Amino acid sequence: MLGSGILLLLGFLAHVGLGSSNSVSVSELIAELLKGPQEGSVVVWQFRIPRAIQCVLTGAILGTTGSVFQSLFRNRWLNLISLELLLVRRWVVRWLQLLD
Repeated sequence: MLGSGILLLLGFLAHVGLGSSNSVSVSELIAELLKGPQEGSVVVWQFRIPRAIQCVLTGAILGTTGSVFQSLFRNRWLNLISLELLLVRRWVVRWLQLLD
């Protein structure tokens, strides 16, 4: 759990620090985060941080949804939902029959 939190924090800092217009070093990024929003930090506070928060929340929602689906379909032993539940198997079989 601690490792996941550290990876999340590192990913968040990398997402906020790296950009197409200008990259911010780690020390500058941490100093800017501790200072708060100021006049010269428009790009970080108005664009990069909201986008990074949106990415974190989207990942959390997708992970929670996947966990709920696996418990709902009692698919605890497999890593993914089985193909029968997604109705993919029927299409795969038809596609393979067309290729044969």
